[in-house]
Amino acid sequence: MRKPLFFSLSLITLLFLSCGPKIILQITKTYPAIDYSKQVTLFKQEIPVDQDYEKLGEISLKDTGFTTRCSYSEILNRAKLEALKVGGDAIQINQLIRPDFFSGCFRLEASILKLKNN
Repeated sequence: MRKPLFFSLSLITLLFLSCGPKIILQITKTYPAIDYSKQVTLFKQEIPVDQDYEKLGEISLKDTGFTTRCSYSEILNRAKLEALKVGGDAIQINQLIRPDFFSGCFRLEASILKLKNN
């Protein structure tokens, strides 16, 4: 009785966890986490960062093949949340890949920044 229940719960947990994008963080420096209600500044690919900043690391959000929550706004919100966790208050998008034949998800590569004047 316990083995089928354990297997079922493990399978359900795996399915729920696999719905989100794969997040790859390469963090070089951290600060205390910032309150999640704070705004994160977004610098798009074509817009250079016009303020002094410190680069805290890189973030990539990829499709796992089972990813379902991967719209443009969901990917950006996830990246912003990860930035806040390491003390970042801005994101510079380095590459944004739109859904295509191979993936129905947006994919993102960005730099996590801490603005000097904040």
